[in-house]
Amino acid sequence: MERNQVLSTLRSLSTSHIQQANWFLYKFNSQGLTDKISLAVRIKSPLDIQAVKNTLQVLTERYSILRSIYYEQDGKIVQTIKENVDINFEQISSSSWSNEELEGQLCDSIKRPFNLENSGVFRACLFKRSVTENILLLTVHQIAGDWESLLILVNEFVALYESKINDEFLDLPIVNQSYEDYIQKELDLLNSSEGKQLGDYWQQNLADELPVLELPTNSPRPTIRTYNGKSIRRTINLQLSQQIQQLAKTEAVKIEEILLAVFKVLLYRYTGEEDLLVGLLKKRENQPLFPGVIGNFTNVTVIRDSISGNLKFTDFLTQVSKTVFETESYKDYPFALLVQERKLSNLSYSPICQAAFGYYKFDKLFNAKELELEYYQLPQQKVDFELSLEAIHLEESLLVDWKYNSDVLAAETVSQIAEHFQNLLTAIVENPQTEVDKLPILSEREKQQILVEWNNTKTDYPQGKCIHELFEEQVEKTPDGIAVIFEEKKLTYSELNAKANQLAQYLQKLGAKPETHLGICVERSLEMVVGILGILKAGAAYVPLDSSYPSERLAYMISDAQVSVLLT
Repeated sequence: MERNQVLSTLRSLSTSHIQQANWFLYKFNSQGLTDKISLAVRIKSPLDIQAVKNTLQVLTERYSILRSIYYEQDGKIVQTIKENVDINFEQISSSSWSNEELEGQLCDSIKRPFNLENSGVFRACLFKRSVTENILLLTVHQIAGDWESLLILVNEFVALYESKINDEFLDLPIVNQSYEDYIQKELDLLNSSEGKQLGDYWQQNLADELPVLELPTNSPRPTIRTYNGKSIRRTINLQLSQQIQQLAKTEAVKIEEILLAVFKVLLYRYTGEEDLLVGLLKKRENQPLFPGVIGNFTNVTVIRDSISGNLKFTDFLTQVSKTVFETESYKDYPFALLVQERKLSNLSYSPICQAAFGYYKFDKLFNAKELELEYYQLPQQKVDFELSLEAIHLEESLLVDWKYNSDVLAAETVSQIAEHFQNLLTAIVENPQTEVDKLPILSEREKQQILVEWNNTKTDYPQGKCIHELFEEQVEKTPDGIAVIFEEKKLTYSELNAKANQLAQYLQKLGAKPETHLGICVERSLEMVVGILGILKAGAAYVPLDSSYPSERLAYMISDAQVSVLLT
């Protein structure tokens, strides 16, 4: 049966704007991290491999979008649901691998391309480290899922697997809605007068030329934006977490608004940018009609605030809270559509905003009764922004994931940013009335390094020798070495020494000798260095004169210093 005949027997559906954006990424580069998202868990319990595979098969059958394929028809991207799809599952023995080998294989597995037109959007790989330790890696194409979808799948996998091995019946909650309903909801919104109002709001709010956040890079920026990412996880201790909660109560704001405001202060302190645009990542709880639904609900609301150094943090916090509240009414407009409408020409930066913030609240990440499992941090993952702070508020801890584009930012830079964020938080909860520019971000270790270690420049110099004599010793050691550079010009040690000697002989003929003062009034240049060395070699002392001074002042200085010869 031909492809078109097969497709005609299946149910065809429209696609959301975020799906269309991910189809473009798939066509642009399906080989790397660009279009995929993964979640890994370390399971410290013996596993029944067949039960693992059967459980994953149940999930594939439970969620139709995991059986979807995609193609273009009449200029539009269409998705079709297959009735039967075997789970793409692979078990790999990795007991003999080093950690470096394991991480390399994990990255290779994540990057492996999907074939959206034929073979599905979801796969699982089980890396067996030992009898009692396995790493389960779930990867979904972002045309069909997001991070919270993977979290749903992991928790349902755990519940189903535990019931299977105990020969118990588990009745999973009925999912009354589907991603198809979400797509229809988006279409209805965009075709309504409300949708037009939302679009008009964002076009006006982002109408002018948008600032670019210049984060501190350690290497040349790629000419075309990449999606290669890594992450650093930090934990905010219980005491600081409680202080943040107390500040939220005092200022009548939400915890996430405090974290967002502190993040914006940090970005300002790092870049000096006063017009700050940060993408607020939409939470699944913003979609109350679609609990437990698998699909890509990713959306971004642009939070734009002005900041200045003399603004008190509490005032800035109030401003951020107000901005978040005002944009809440406009959060459903698809960010992917907004990017498309802006038609941005700079392809090396993340569009519209380069930084993002997310806040998620769970009782705990994984709901396991018997299996012992923990979150496994992947060595690489796809990122949409150059830097994002994603806070995960659990019942007993506050985690902060710093996700960053590893082609733009270095791990050391992001680690420092994470430390400075915690320092800012600590300073703010102690004195939230402090002006933004006066909030300390340096640790005691960094203060010691900057104020003491880097200023410990004391060194022993040879006694009884003049500067020009030390210079001559260096000439003997490295005659062909570069001694001085100015703009495009440069002199070696031997060339500089020869010119200085020639000038010294000329000055001596003019009467230069010890105890005489010779003036030099020359702009910064190679000649200035030659002049200073020449005067010293002639045995005289030099008197520097600034040509920008008024002539009367220069005349007084020449007279007062008893300058006998003036070099110009």
